[in-house]
Amino acid sequence: MMRLIKNSEPVVHRHRCTADRQGREMTDDELHDFAVEVLMAEYSETRTTVHRYGKDMAGRADFWFTDPTHDKVNVLVVYDDLLDEARPNVDAAWMLDEYRKTGAIPRVTVASAWCFGDTSYDGKPAVCGGDFCFQFYPISLLPDQENEPLDKVLSPIELAAKFALTWNRLDASIVAPYLDKDFHYSSAWVYDEMPSRAEYLKYFCGKLVTLRNSNSFVRAKAAKNAATGEVAVLLKQRNITTILLLQTRDGRITAARMADFDDSK
Repeated sequence: MMRLIKNSEPVVHRHRCTADRQGREMTDDELHDFAVEVLMAEYSETRTTVHRYGKDMAGRADFWFTDPTHDKVNVLVVYDDLLDEARPNVDAAWMLDEYRKTGAIPRVTVASAWCFGDTSYDGKPAVCGGDFCFQFYPISLLPDQENEPLDKVLSPIELAAKFALTWNRLDASIVAPYLDKDFHYSSAWVYDEMPSRAEYLKYFCGKLVTLRNSNSFVRAKAAKNAATGEVAVLLKQRNITTILLLQTRDGRITAARMADFDDSK
């Protein structure tokens, strides 16, 4: 999930509206437009340049930005109170056509929000002029992405060991077969979240090449939280230790998040 955090608190956004709409229940169009406005603002806040499409692109794509690998990413925003992580039923024809023509990556980002205004509208706390905290879930629309059959279904700690070996040998091919096609990668230091194996591997392979060319090496080892059963990879480069927290399911790694790790405790 993507949320913009400042001073350990989610950022609050106030909905701007006309006096006659103040306090009224937001329409679907108002919710969508506000979600787009907030998502673009949060990308901009994290030094990502975003470009809004015109109203003639309604239902096709709302805006685009450039990712860390310098690919153009087209984004269509869908508002869903339940933040359903399943692929929304959207018409993705235009974005898929653009991907085939130009390589621009197609994404849907599902938005959900908490409103701190009047909550008396049939249990839907979404009022014009209210204060909102948003969270976003990006979903890849890249075509032709499949999960190949696994030779062996590995346990979570075995999957963490594969990821650790990848870092130790600077070889992405070791872990690649075990990444789910919808693998999500996030970092505590980056706002955007990569929602596909294909996007992540392009970024990750470039990072490993940079490390190899600079003769920089990472020491990595798999770890498991005895209390929760969660698995991770501990990464040490020079005197800095970070942790890659993993989520797994049915022998595949479905998500990873990079964060600080205090190894002094």
